Amino acid sequence: MADSLVALLIVALGINLIYGCERQLVRQQRNEQVKLMAARLGKEASDQYAITRKKAVINRQAMHAQADHNGVEVNYRGRLILQVAP
Repeated sequence: MADSLVALLIVALGINLIYGCERQLVRQQRNEQVKLMAARLGKEASDQYAITRKKAVINRQAMHAQADHNGVEVNYRGRLILQVAP
């Protein structure tokens, strides 16, 4: 009986560990996707500024990018995600 309880405890701890790791991986993937979207939007804004030489502002969903002679800034939900100086 005690052996069964110990085995059950070990299995339960293993399942909890796997679940926690999976949640962390999902969170990391979401953060990396936001960073990738920010880089792409920043590139698009900088390309637009390079062509027009006027301040470029692009808004997509919750992301806001602006490019001018001072560089490129990309914000996501009011938080600075990417900043590139000239």
